[in-house]
Amino acid sequence: MAQNLTFLTLVPEIRDQIYEIVLSSSIAPPKSPSASGPRTRLDSLGFRGVLESTTYFPLQPFPWAGAALVRTCHQVCTEVSALARVVENRNRAQKKVNYELDIMINEEMTLYPTWVNLLSVSPTEQRPVDQIWANLRTIGQFDPSTRRGGRSGWRDANAWPPSLVWGLFNMLNRFFAYGHSFQQTCLKNQAGHPGKIHMAIGVPRLEELVLNVVTPTEEEMEGRKYVDIQDWESVGVLRPEKLVNFLQGFIEDLQNPARHGGKYAGRYGLFEKLGKIRLFLDEKEVGSWGFSSHIGCEQGLDPAPAI
Repeated sequence: MAQNLTFLTLVPEIRDQIYEIVLSSSIAPPKSPSASGPRTRLDSLGFRGVLESTTYFPLQPFPWAGAALVRTCHQVCTEVSALARVVENRNRAQKKVNYELDIMINEEMTLYPTWVNLLSVSPTEQRPVDQIWANLRTIGQFDPSTRRGGRSGWRDANAWPPSLVWGLFNMLNRFFAYGHSFQQTCLKNQAGHPGKIHMAIGVPRLEELVLNVVTPTEEEMEGRKYVDIQDWESVGVLRPEKLVNFLQGFIEDLQNPARHGGKYAGRYGLFEKLGKIRLFLDEKEVGSWGFSSHIGCEQGLDPAPAI
């Protein structure tokens, strides 16, 4: 009698190929905030507790493709977990991108981060990350008549940093503190009431953060217009080239321990935790800035922003 064919009767090499295809799959970024799924709101507060920007983190940080596999049975769980480590180490050796983050920036005030590729099993200990590739996409357009003080999210008022930089900076700090979940989560019990706090595992070091500014498509720009500078009168979307110039200035300020931004970087230990930031425009590199050479420069600090 012919033996019944099951998944576990396949030779290990074929099972590993199937596992790797599943583990390497990514998800498409959401096209709009309404299509981004359930979110939790966290505000970034600046000086004197003033609201600077708002970030909506996903309630489910990433629908890891291996989650269903590891719950299948003990053997599959063991094999998937082992292969995930092998693939992650191989990608690390080959310097492949295996952490990819999509960040929608809505009306220069609100951030919607979404992991689209995160090849990792749930960590049980802190581990360094080699690279995060973050795509920055602008949606909506800035209208000074609807903004407190008529201020663009890319322009500072009286002190560093501008509103959106507070949000990006705090998002990075949350990644170091809580890992890819960006926050602690409260698990619900069977009755649906809040249960125990799930202690997220943080990341001790990120070797490379890539910020890639993505030019909107013609479809995405429908009904919107470009502006060359965001002031108190212009209604529109900052040109990608100008956005890159703004980010370049912010990174240089953050990288310099003698500047206001560098003092905050020192306050949060960014020089110890981050190796470098690379800036791209539509996947073409614009510049690179190192941080590790400034360890220990933390003097003359102002009160830190709330996270």
